[in-house]
Parts: sequence; C-alpha cells; structure tokens
Amino acid sequence: MTRWRFVKRGEGQIRDEGRGMSAEVLVGSDTGSVHTEVALVTVEAGAEIPGAVHPFEESFFVLGGSGVVTIATMSYAVATDDFGLVRVGEPHAWANPGSEPLRIFRVRTPQPQDVGGVSYPSDRAAPAAVGTAPPRAVAAPHRPVGHFELAQLPPPGPLNMKGYRGPRISGVSIWMLVDELVGAIHHTMFVVQFEPGADRQQAGDHYHPFEEAYYFLAGAATAHLDGEDVAVEAGDIVFCGVNALHGYTVTSDEPIRWIEIQAPAPPPNGATFFPADWRSDIDGLG
Repeated sequence: MTRWRFVKRGEGQIRDEGRGMSAEVLVGSDTGSVHTEVALVTVEAGAEIPGAVHPFEESFFVLGGSGVVTIATMSYAVATDDFGLVRVGEPHAWANPGSEPLRIFRVRTPQPQDVGGVSYPSDRAAPAAVGTAPPRAVAAPHRPVGHFELAQLPPPGPLNMKGYRGPRISGVSIWMLVDELVGAIHHTMFVVQFEPGADRQQAGDHYHPFEEAYYFLAGAATAHLDGEDVAVEAGDIVFCGVNALHGYTVTSDEPIRWIEIQAPAPPPNGATFFPADWRSDIDGLG
C-alpha cells in the first residue's frame, strides 16, 4: 500500500452534513490516513448550522466568502484568509447571513470515529447573525480566530521550525496558524511558501513520524513522493503518511504556496529525517 495520496479538487468524497453544509473529503481513512480528516466545506448562503461539540480538534482556513463562527461564548465575522481553531469538546456553530457560499478548508484530528455519532448537539453555542470582527493581524494567544496576510511571511531562507532546523530545505517562508500557542494539542496548521529558483529540489526528500497534508493555494511544483514525480498546482492536495519520503521542486515562475497540516503534532526533536544527512554521517562527511 502506498504511503501517499494525490487528490485533485473535485475528486473527493462528497458528504451532506445537513442544514446547508456540505463537505468534499480529500483526506481520510479512504486515502490511508489514520490521524487526519481534511475537507473542503461549503456553507450555503442563509444557512445556520446548530451548535455542536466534537471529540476531536477542528481547525479552518477560509478560502472564499464570508460568515460567522461562534466558538464558546464569542462570535467572529470571518472572510477570506481568516483561520481558527475549535478545541476538543468546545461548543461552536456556523452561520452564513450573506448571499454567497462560504468556502472553508477544514481539518479534523484525531480522525473522527462514528461511534454513536460524530457530532453532538450543544445549546451552549448558537448560530449568530452578526459577529465581532476578527483580528486583522496576528491572532492573540487567547483568541481562537485570526487573519493571515502574505506580508506576515518572513523572508525566504533555510527551514527553522519546531523539530528541525538546517540547510536541507531552503528558500522557504513559514507562518504558523494553529499550534499550541492558540491551544491546539493534536495538530498544527501553517502556511508555507517557496520562491521560484534554479532547477533544483528546494524541499529535499525527507520523512516524518507523523502524517502531513498539503493543500496548494498558488503556483506549481513537482512533488517527489516515494520515488514518483507528480505535478501539483493550486486546488490539489497531497497526503503523506508516516515515513512517506517526499520533497518538492518549484516549477512555476511565481512562488508556490500551500496550507500544511501535521498530525499528531510534531515532537520537539526527531521530527524530520533527511536520508542525505544520515548517508553523509555514515560516509564520514557529516
């Protein structure tokens, strides 16, 4: 069984979630995932999704449209490039009082299990017709909702993040959206951008002790997946299971940008392994 999957938008499993909400599941148990479910969710105009609680974390990134999410006792107006986190067991509800569909990239982990139901009704959160505006810059640690802008990305350079820093990945910019800072325990979500450059593999082949998913927002690249090359572009998603060898080479004239998911959340070290590093050590070149 392959340790990775490639899915184009429109090829996922469509699931009607009721009350004007539907989901196209791109990553789940059917694609070999154990920890993660990733879906493109649509909340139709005028829809109100009743309050619920879940036995998993749920994060989101707004791809288009606008609406209102209520998390616990607070309501937030959300629009394109806003993001947020609903923690395990936290009551939440959605509403779309506008005239256009609200489109959301949604992550759930641990992977939902239908044991007596996936979603449990809760009257502790109700759909809101209006909400307070979300922060338009970096989300404060105590707020579950924030906004992302390209200007927040740092200058491109070598990879430097939790669990790994080193030169094997270069020309990269990363901005964290969801991690322990905002209360996530089971996963991380962040924006990655690679600059176009020479004809070389910018994200060198590596693997992890956790699952990853990449949803491409802009640009194009060649994904190197366990020895196979796959062309990827905006709207595609790549899932890499534990130990799946993967890397990317930018092929477009513009930067490639994606939303990346890691689940379970990476350990503080031993999170990323580059075979090239280990070969150089064995050969006495490290």
